[in-house]
Amino acid sequence: MFQKTRILCTLCVAVLSVALGTPAAAQAQGRPSGPPQGQPDSFTYGLGVGVAPRFPGADSYAPLPFPLINWVKNGRTLRNNGFGVEYDVTKGTKLDFGPILRINGGRDDLNNANDAVIEALGQVSLTAEVGAFIATTRPISTSRQGPPLLFTARASFVQAISGHDGFLIEGAVGLVRPSRKWTTSVSATATVASGNYQDAFFSVNSAQSLASGLAEFDADAGLRDVGVTSFIRYAINPKWSVNTIASYSRLVSDAADSPIVTERGSANQAFFGLNVAYTWR
Repeated sequence: MFQKTRILCTLCVAVLSVALGTPAAAQAQGRPSGPPQGQPDSFTYGLGVGVAPRFPGADSYAPLPFPLINWVKNGRTLRNNGFGVEYDVTKGTKLDFGPILRINGGRDDLNNANDAVIEALGQVSLTAEVGAFIATTRPISTSRQGPPLLFTARASFVQAISGHDGFLIEGAVGLVRPSRKWTTSVSATATVASGNYQDAFFSVNSAQSLASGLAEFDADAGLRDVGVTSFIRYAINPKWSVNTIASYSRLVSDAADSPIVTERGSANQAFFGLNVAYTWR
């Protein structure tokens, strides 16, 4: 486990090192995607911890590091995307887009599956995922008596380099209310998975069935899950902040019907993370 965690940290540092070599900018997760024109340069770094399912469809959870990285420079954005980063190449426009590079922990690789039956299915290896995102933020209320209310929409595509060998299409729509002290957001999310991804995590072939005792199952491409995510940021002062993210998603269709989920896991998937961050300006 220590060796796998070290590998993950090395990959994340490598990703960050490449990204920091270019003009970039970052904002806290859950805040509007694009920085307004004239936003001053800053760098925010946070450390914290989260808990997440051990693998897609698991009913047991494992702790994981929950860092926060936001770099604002020359109007562009560098920020977290799971175990990795995304780079917003736009400069204060209403439409944001850019590349994504992140790590997928696989199954029984980064985290121990903690289940002999799941382990008998074989590993889905840790892999890098590369892709891109597009997002927009629009004000829907501008009351002078309170902070504005913003509408956000986002879509992204990532392809695995190895591991599950599939791709994911992720979408979200939500509302954000930013202020000096409190920034809150809530969004509805959905994920579509390719056939290779579904096979890797939810199918059971004849050899796996014989080894594990689970029934054979062929998971097709399609909608993987729907859910909701909330974000809260509290600014203690201009430099220090506390950030929390909580999400719940429900596996659907073939992902939910897989015996990996119905017999050894759960269609209910949750995540919670908390960190404390410091901003240099």
